[in-house]
Amino acid sequence: MSYSLLLILALLLGLLVLHLSAYTRSPLLELFTDLSTNSDLTTWIDFQNHQFCPFWNDILENARKNDQADLPPDQQLNRAQYALKLQGDWNNDNGTNVTLVVCETPPVATMSPSTLVKLVPEGPQNYLDSLNLVNTKLKNAIDQVNTALNNEGFTSFTKEFQCQTNDDGSTTCTARDDLATCQILSQAQKQATMTPEQRKLDDLQIKTILERVKAINQSIDTIKQNMNLVKKQKTQLEEVKRKGEDGSLYSKDGTVPTQKYHEPTKTRLFFN
Repeated sequence: MSYSLLLILALLLGLLVLHLSAYTRSPLLELFTDLSTNSDLTTWIDFQNHQFCPFWNDILENARKNDQADLPPDQQLNRAQYALKLQGDWNNDNGTNVTLVVCETPPVATMSPSTLVKLVPEGPQNYLDSLNLVNTKLKNAIDQVNTALNNEGFTSFTKEFQCQTNDDGSTTCTARDDLATCQILSQAQKQATMTPEQRKLDDLQIKTILERVKAINQSIDTIKQNMNLVKKQKTQLEEVKRKGEDGSLYSKDGTVPTQKYHEPTKTRLFFN
């Protein structure tokens, strides 16, 4: 075989290897590039990290502290554990099968599909169910406090309910550029050893993620309306608490009565 023919064959083999290498690398890299800049995904991440999760975590954290105020710290559930308990108790009491939104890990667009798919709720109903639970609990708390005021009265609930919603949009959830870059490079390196089955799973997970976030985004206005209802009921509960504390609910002539009212035993202003 001539030297020229060997050279041509070597060149063709090199081109084939280069082509196959590009074929195995580019699909995943393109998927990650597209996913990290996908408008549906970035819209959902902005809503999740900057609007819903600061609000939701604040609600859960204050409820958790209130509900476990009588327990020593080493026996108290953390926020994630408390949310699971709250979800289980709610489903058992109401014969439902709701899944509350979880905000423990902030989503980042450059995460792998296998990680992101676990962070995206199945749909807008998860948000609506979560907020409905809170609204129902708040309404029950308002009724309980009004009943207590009418029958007993109280002096102070200051330690029972302190739920301040952060409306300024500040959050520490967003990733730094260097972190995002590292995640993209890591995924690009990982793809070299991916089998066709693994790539197919990635494709399916990406499809699931985008279908979910698109449905959620279409319901963001409705979710925000329910968030505002929570804020309204929280404000109403705070107002009832304030009036009960200063005695103005019992005043006939607009003056604050001198008689002190005792706090109803074990009455909670938020979650029981």
